[in-house]
Amino acid sequence: MLSTVLNRWFFALLGGAAGFALWQLHAIGVRAVDPHLTTAASGFVLVFAWAFYAMAGPLRIREALGRALPLAALTGGLMLLMSMRWPLTIDIFETPGHLLAMLAVAIIPVPFLLAEMGVGSDNGAGERAGGSLGRWNAYPALFGIVWGITTRVLIALFFTLAVWLVVALSAFLLDVVGVTLIDRLLMRGWAAPVISGLAFGLAVAVVNEMVGTLPARVIHWLLRLLLPVVTLVSLVFAGALLIWGVERNFGGISLAFTMLAMAAAGIVLVTVALDADDAHASRSLLIRGSARVMAVLIAVLAGLALWAVGIRIADQGLMPNRLFVLFLAIIGLIYGLAYTAGLLRGRGFAGWIRAANPWLALLTLLAAVLWQTPLLNAESWSAQDQAQRIIDGRKPASTFSRRVVEKLGIAGAQASQRVLAHARETGNSALEAEIQNQLNAGYLPQNAYAPVEISEEAMRQKLVEQMPIIPALPAETRAGLIDRIPGWFLENHVEACARRLPSGKPACLMLVADLLPEIPGDEIIVLAEHSRGLESYAIYAAGDSYLTASLLNNRGAFASRDELLRNLVDWSEAAPPLVPAPVMQLGEGSSGLFFVP
Repeated sequence: MLSTVLNRWFFALLGGAAGFALWQLHAIGVRAVDPHLTTAASGFVLVFAWAFYAMAGPLRIREALGRALPLAALTGGLMLLMSMRWPLTIDIFETPGHLLAMLAVAIIPVPFLLAEMGVGSDNGAGERAGGSLGRWNAYPALFGIVWGITTRVLIALFFTLAVWLVVALSAFLLDVVGVTLIDRLLMRGWAAPVISGLAFGLAVAVVNEMVGTLPARVIHWLLRLLLPVVTLVSLVFAGALLIWGVERNFGGISLAFTMLAMAAAGIVLVTVALDADDAHASRSLLIRGSARVMAVLIAVLAGLALWAVGIRIADQGLMPNRLFVLFLAIIGLIYGLAYTAGLLRGRGFAGWIRAANPWLALLTLLAAVLWQTPLLNAESWSAQDQAQRIIDGRKPASTFSRRVVEKLGIAGAQASQRVLAHARETGNSALEAEIQNQLNAGYLPQNAYAPVEISEEAMRQKLVEQMPIIPALPAETRAGLIDRIPGWFLENHVEACARRLPSGKPACLMLVADLLPEIPGDEIIVLAEHSRGLESYAIYAAGDSYLTASLLNNRGAFASRDELLRNLVDWSEAAPPLVPAPVMQLGEGSSGLFFVP
């Protein structure tokens, strides 16, 4: 009993420590001298916690720690290598493919590591099968391990969500009687990740104690029911495409990614239908027949996705998202061809798929690793291609916009310099002016990152010195207004004020006006565009403290990024007028009613 309690405490505290570490690394990330190291460290902590929790059930704690550490080091190292493509590491997540590649490197090796340690699949939950070592590619073991981990993680996530539901309800009830203890706790930045880590770790410890009773195969049986539906939809889509012709609304990233998602669903469903061995495979003729049809459709869907993204690349050129979908389509096509080859074996179809799956998973892992190395530098390839298209006259220089350059990171900046040099050599003044405008506006990534002092006081002082405030106010008054900005906004605001709009003005602005006549004093509107997006909010007095509120347009909707950016550019040049809102109210005071169309 004591060992069980200590085990639960260890798992919970490890989760809480991981949550706190992630919060701390995030808090210093942008302010760090080298933010690339903090990004890699965050990846290390996250993957270490995931790998430990995934392996600590079937393995002893020491064994799980010993295998989680090198996997976390590999993932963190690859993140560091890939993050060097941008001066701002947050840009690494601009392309979803980069995150998916990281997840693949973190997740795929775990079942192989467990299988190599002799973890079996007697009950489908992936528990340890004796003390001897096993084979890393033993398919029944791998199958049971994967679904055992899936079951444990889903239950742990459900428990974590349940904990947050209890926290939210408790906070609401205590607020009613004037007790704000939970609210004050949650206002601290570290509270959410620490609570989540504690809850998840505790849940994993408890689930591991019940490993022999987990109904992992229930998930298989439920998923099998979806296979005929997915097969039918895929078949109708492929048939309709042949009837309409591929020219009709064909060619694009969204369509290609959707087809690949359906192909991925087909791979999963065919795998669960065939299960770990013939004894557990589906006996339904409909499901087994659907598996055979879907095996061919996987190749068809992947081939069509390859065609669709090829059309977009031929028309618009390379970009990281297009390259990622291209690589996904190639991997999907390999899966589909391997599955289709299994059909030629007749009765050996299921055995062929089971034998092929481990090798196909390793192929996917290899592709994910290469994607994060200079060997497959999507940003560099894309920047070179886009620059060449502009130099050749196939694309106008305006397409090499601010967002495109920022997505391409350092390679994008180098490509801009290459285009600029070409324009000067050839005397193309229009092209030179277009690129030079971007340089002057601070559009290139190397101008976007400005190291910031680590202290909150230093950041507030920077904003006092750099943030434009309308109307112009004395330094002491400016400092008082800057003090109202919540601490979690400061990093982004300092970065925004270091950037420049096309006019050369800072990409940040504070406007002060009496927008709520019934509340004494002025309210504040803040607009700030940084590498992560555009932040906009209002600050108003609530008793002795200040609260923030979202900004709405005069249609009652949240203002769009384009609207906010247009206001930031215009209001930086000239202060906007203060005019009454076009709204009347029925009734007086707080009991009145009004609506915004």
